[in-house]
Amino acid sequence: MATHSRSLAIAFACCACTAWAGSSIDVLRKALDSRRSTVASLIQVQSAFEGAERIVTKVEYDGKGRSRRTMLQPLRMQGHVYIDDGKSVTTILPDSQTIKTIASRPLSNDFRLELIGKNYQLSSVKGDKIAGRTTIKIFCRPKAREMPSRRITVDQETYIPLRVASIYQGKESVLLDTLSFETPKEMPSSLFTAPSSSRTKVVKIPSPVRVKDEVAAAEYVPFQPWVPQNIPLGFAVESLEVLLAGKGSVLALRL
Repeated sequence: MATHSRSLAIAFACCACTAWAGSSIDVLRKALDSRRSTVASLIQVQSAFEGAERIVTKVEYDGKGRSRRTMLQPLRMQGHVYIDDGKSVTTILPDSQTIKTIASRPLSNDFRLELIGKNYQLSSVKGDKIAGRTTIKIFCRPKAREMPSRRITVDQETYIPLRVASIYQGKESVLLDTLSFETPKEMPSSLFTAPSSSRTKVVKIPSPVRVKDEVAAAEYVPFQPWVPQNIPLGFAVESLEVLLAGKGSVLALRL
C-alpha cells in the first residue's frame, strides 16, 4: 500500500512538473504583457542582489498601459513617485518640489523572448501561494553555466510577476517579492498624472538619440565607436543610444 501511495505521489509530481511545460514561453510572454492590461495594486520588495538595500514600493497599474510606483522605503526615497504612461516617464521629487520627465523607451518583448528562447531552457509548475494568490512558477535554466538560473513566479489569473529569484552556485537571492496584491475595478486617472503647482520646478530631460550602428553614432560623438558583434553568455545589443552633451557626448549600449 505504501509503495502504491508513493508511486501515485511520484506520478502526481511528474504531472505537476509537465502541466505547464508546453506553454512556459507563453506564460512568460503573458507575464511581460500583463502590466499593460491589468488593473492592480501591489506592495513589492526589490533588491539588486543578496544583502543589497531593500526597496519597498507601492505599484499601481490602470489596465491602460500606465503605471505608478511610489517609494515607501528606504526613508531617503520615501514619497518619490515614478509615473510611466507609455510615452514619458515622470519622476516626482516632493522634497525638492521637482518634476522630471523623459521619453519612455519600452523594450521589445519579442526581442527579449527570442533571446530567452535561445539561451534558457524553460519549464513551469504550479507555484506556492504568494500574497494569497495562486501562482505559476517558471524555471529558467541558462545554457551558459556562468549565468545564474531564474525562478519567476507569476499570478495564475493576471500573470503579473510576484516573485523573482536568482540562483547561482547553489545560493538563492530573492530579487522581487510581493507583500500584498489587490485587483480593484478601476484606478483614478489622477494617479497617473503629475500634479501641477506654481511652486513646482519642471525639468525635461533630453531623450537619447537612437542610432542604427557605430557608423551613424560617429556623427554624434567625438570618437570612433566600436561595437562588439559577438557578446558572450547569450547577451545581445538591443539598441545604440547617444547621450548628447557636446564634446562630452557618450554612446550607450543597451544590453
